[in-house]
Amino acid sequence: MRSTLARWLIAILVVVLHPAPAEAIGLKLTIKLFPPHRVVVVRPSTMPSHVLLIGSPPRRLERSLSAAGHDVERAATAAAATRTSYPVVSVASDAQAAEARARFVGATVVVRSGWLDVDLLDVEIAVIHRRARIDALRELVATIRARPPFVAAPAPDSAPSGGAAAIVAVLAALGLAVLTRARVADAADS
Repeated sequence: MRSTLARWLIAILVVVLHPAPAEAIGLKLTIKLFPPHRVVVVRPSTMPSHVLLIGSPPRRLERSLSAAGHDVERAATAAAATRTSYPVVSVASDAQAAEARARFVGATVVVRSGWLDVDLLDVEIAVIHRRARIDALRELVATIRARPPFVAAPAPDSAPSGGAAAIVAVLAALGLAVLTRARVADAADS
């Protein structure tokens, strides 16, 4: 609303304040009331999969799904599809949805809304929910045992050198005890 009002005001100001040249016969003014074509940013899919588009979907939907990483196929009807199973099937109407559910039993069927970004989001959500259902059905086979944490310390028979020697000297000057691996082992044995 604001941008349309602003466009009208700018157009009126340009016409009123801009002096016409002496040799000009007329002035042509074109004002576009419709917003420019909206750009939908396509992000790569987290889980690319096979997607079937039934009916006559917009070409931009097919290109956007392909750009996201999905393997997209088009078919006029569910019977005309090349594969026997698809994780996600996108249809245009409820009648096509019933046909798709009958033909592809395990598939998630999504009815298109006509809005490109909403349809892309619906397909992504269908892929993610399908993956979550598959993960929930998996049986736990084995787990890794927990590893005990380890403490890094200098070797027991080597004296600290370099920067470590300076730290030991500072700690000794402060009267703090310096634990080595041998002292830790002796404390653990007693």
